[in-house]
Amino acid sequence: MISAAKVPIILSFNLSDPSGGIGAQADIETCSYLGSHCCPVITAIATQDSQQIKNVVPLPTDTIGTSAYAVLEDMPVAAFKIGNLVSTDNIFAVANILLDYPHIPVILDPMLRGFMDTPFAFSHHYLAALRETLFPLVTVLVGHHQELLQLTHGDTLSACVQEVLEEGTEHVLVVRAQECANRLHNALYSHRQGLVKEYEWDRIPGHFRGAGSTLSASIASFIAQGLDVLSAIREGQAYTRLTLKNGLRLGMGLPVNRRWTHSQDFK
Repeated sequence: MISAAKVPIILSFNLSDPSGGIGAQADIETCSYLGSHCCPVITAIATQDSQQIKNVVPLPTDTIGTSAYAVLEDMPVAAFKIGNLVSTDNIFAVANILLDYPHIPVILDPMLRGFMDTPFAFSHHYLAALRETLFPLVTVLVGHHQELLQLTHGDTLSACVQEVLEEGTEHVLVVRAQECANRLHNALYSHRQGLVKEYEWDRIPGHFRGAGSTLSASIASFIAQGLDVLSAIREGQAYTRLTLKNGLRLGMGLPVNRRWTHSQDFK
């Protein structure tokens, strides 16, 4: 029997996606492959396929709370991963739990992009609750530049990042801070240092479902394993790129990045 001390535990707050592309299913696969154990607390039930979101039903606050505390009172959770919380009640429920465990690092992926231009796009009230309630508790926020523009009042990416950091978030990883035909540029900022590091990658053609979920879950997994934030973000990006290179088109919509790839070469 493997000692529990050797298997870091991630508690994930996320929706359930029946197509397996994003949400809790992505967190489970990513953490499992990277050697962590994911405990998923479901925040909402989504009806969606590989093409589009058809419906989302948030779960009650009490259900989220009792599910999370059942795990936290039983297992030594090493990191929180937060994905889509769907409603303001979801936000407040999760924030109350995090406040009880301030020593556990928090990785937040707001997951707003998939809901843009749909009937389920988030209200200003929801976005304000996210900023004011969760941002002060976050260790690493992983966000696409379009999400940051939606989340904040800034009219430039720099102003958006600064606003998130001023709310109390320790680090912000901006995905696709710059974009061109063949290269992608990500950027890491911190509350103390400002711009910490820029990352440049060859662009992998196409669009995928689950890339953001995989990136944030892998960062959470590496932090839970004891890596510092800078190393965890580097390794998380490398792993995510590997899964994109091995992506599969399983349905009639977007391909899913292959998180269960057998390759061990993340570099």
